[in-house]
Amino acid sequence: MIQLHATTREIIAQLQLFLNQIDANSYSECLPILQGSSVGQHLRHVIEFYGCLSRQMKEGIISYDDRERNHQLENDLGYTCRILSELSNEVAEWHTDKPLQLRAIYGDTAGTLVPTSLARELVYLIEHAVHHMAVVKIAVAHHLPHIVLPSSFGVAHSTRQHQKTACAS
Repeated sequence: MIQLHATTREIIAQLQLFLNQIDANSYSECLPILQGSSVGQHLRHVIEFYGCLSRQMKEGIISYDDRERNHQLENDLGYTCRILSELSNEVAEWHTDKPLQLRAIYGDTAGTLVPTSLARELVYLIEHAVHHMAVVKIAVAHHLPHIVLPSSFGVAHSTRQHQKTACAS
């Protein structure tokens, strides 16, 4: 389970690298390629999911629908970097065997509780982050070519492994 911590921290480090290269206007600019959203909005979304897990796991019920939607995360680079640093430090202390329940809200119901664990939620958040990072990578390629991202940015681990074996054959 240590790998879940390491992978989460790798994702956070990649987001921090990205934030260190982008200026405030580019971060919050609404882009046509993102259907009018900004790269900052995508990062806010990812960070808030991690924040939900961090805050709600103490109570044992996680609901990603109950996130803050903190607009400072999508507009203030310094604030966003501080939150990412705090998350990176917290992750190392998380006990992945902790049982949890996920509240999934669909329609007008109060939600359905689904048994899960901290480990399973970390797996979900890793894949969720990679997905949004892939979207950000597209925006960077089209609108922010001066930003240099690692080749692994926005690429799932399984895809990276497949690419290694495909190139070797």
